[in-house]
Amino acid sequence: MTDSGMVDEQVREQVRDAFGRIDCRLVVGLDEEALAQIAAELAAMAALAEQAGGRRLADWAAFVRTTVRDLENATAERAVAALRHGWQSVQDSGAGPELPIDDVLVPPAAEAAPSSTAGDSAELEMLAADPELAGMFIAEALDHLGTIEANVLQLESAPDDQTLLNDVFRPFHTVKGNAGALGVTSVQELAHTVEDLLDRCRSGRHRAGAAEIDIILRAVDLLTSMIQDLQERLAGRPGRQAGAGRRALMSEVERLLAGAAVAAPARPAAVAVPVDAGPAASAATPAGALAP
Repeated sequence: MTDSGMVDEQVREQVRDAFGRIDCRLVVGLDEEALAQIAAELAAMAALAEQAGGRRLADWAAFVRTTVRDLENATAERAVAALRHGWQSVQDSGAGPELPIDDVLVPPAAEAAPSSTAGDSAELEMLAADPELAGMFIAEALDHLGTIEANVLQLESAPDDQTLLNDVFRPFHTVKGNAGALGVTSVQELAHTVEDLLDRCRSGRHRAGAAEIDIILRAVDLLTSMIQDLQERLAGRPGRQAGAGRRALMSEVERLLAGAAVAAPARPAAVAVPVDAGPAASAATPAGALAP
């Protein structure tokens, strides 16, 4: 903490990023591996808080470590919400009087989250207006996203390979175009953000390193989950909230690009493989117009 008792901005940013990564994993779904990743993120946050110093941060770190020990699939989402509330309370308390640990860390009674936002409802209405086209969009989007992971893993050992970069770029571009044409703005915005990152890598303005590979893979997982969720809600089943995880991931990409704006090595720009522009935005667009 700073001399004034406020939490250092760098610590705030690192904890915010960690919560964003946890949100993504919660949205995608919990299995044993995801739970272990969340536990590792929480343990790293606790260590960061302890190193920063100060009683409030030390108390919060102890609360985090207790949560990690007791973390279970069924209670993970609620536990993370409690930790987030505690973290917000630590920041809000600033340099004021010390608060009892229970006042800082125990969240108020949680209000039931709405099943969908206004934006989610609008997206659903547009898809429901043409079930056949919606079904094609969902099936093709999942198919495109399913092709990405193998190419991304190859990209780790060959980050300058233009063929691989184009092969990873193209599905994001197609999903973005199709989502935009059908009014699925949440999918369009996330796909566009990652597409922009990949386009800079293709043009030599950015290099695809470990952080970029991690973000691309997490974006695939999140987009897949979001599209599967659309399918569930179109069938009348409850949806899941992906907004926080989506915004956090988009912010990570933006910070990554801003921080490396002058770091990418110069190299001759290769000719990019042409990509389809996606379907026309008209509601009357025939189903066959979706990008392959």
